[in-house]
Amino acid sequence: MHTNLTKNKQFREFRFFKIYSFLCNFINKIYLNTAFIIICFKYIDMKKLTVFLLFVLLFTLTVFKSFSQNDVPKKYHLTHEMSAAEKELMKTYSHTRTFSETAPPTGEIRNVAEWEPMESVIVAYDGGFGVPVSLIADMSQVSDITTIVANSSEENSVRNTYSSNGVNLSRCHFMYQDPNSWWTRDYSPWFIAVDNSEVAIINFPYNRPRPNDDDVPILTANELGIDLYGMNVTHTGGNYMCDGYGTAVSTDLVWDENT
Repeated sequence: MHTNLTKNKQFREFRFFKIYSFLCNFINKIYLNTAFIIICFKYIDMKKLTVFLLFVLLFTLTVFKSFSQNDVPKKYHLTHEMSAAEKELMKTYSHTRTFSETAPPTGEIRNVAEWEPMESVIVAYDGGFGVPVSLIADMSQVSDITTIVANSSEENSVRNTYSSNGVNLSRCHFMYQDPNSWWTRDYSPWFIAVDNSEVAIINFPYNRPRPNDDDVPILTANELGIDLYGMNVTHTGGNYMCDGYGTAVSTDLVWDENT
């Protein structure tokens, strides 16, 4: 009990000292500021003082504006992994989303390998790019670039970015679909060759609750005017490689998500 009383007394004394110090400093500042103003009025040319104060005000506003702009949060980009919120959403999303399964194509089917000749590279603009613009510029010298953007306004913005970074605009095409993310390696179409001549697209349920990304294969098929086949196998897309000769490889994640 004696110890508690001693501590309480010490605390009260400490708090009194803090309050006393604050009041002294406050009064002292008022006194000094008042004295400074009086001296200014008495000895300093008021026109010069006014100009000086305006300069200080403008400088303060400029610095404040600069800090405010730097504090604006940048757009958050979804990673290739699901966020905690997405994992929770996926519990119901996987059972409620719409997916149109179709009959498989007839004829001899061949998966197109990644390293085979191609016409275009698909990238997405999500307030930024998932790859350096310099890489897009390099690719545009040897291939068409198909960029997924939300609308014509974003297309104009991307065109300006491309133009100022040496991208060959004559090889650029745009598809309108507000992407959830820039991970086109995962959600872009799987291309197949039917009878080794006709190119078509295989669509699959994307294993992310990102509906706009999930619909990119459908959008691409419509843009290119080619057939679309729905394969009801949930897949991450990027977890897939094939050699073009009948062999394809994925991890056992595909098995886990479809059993």
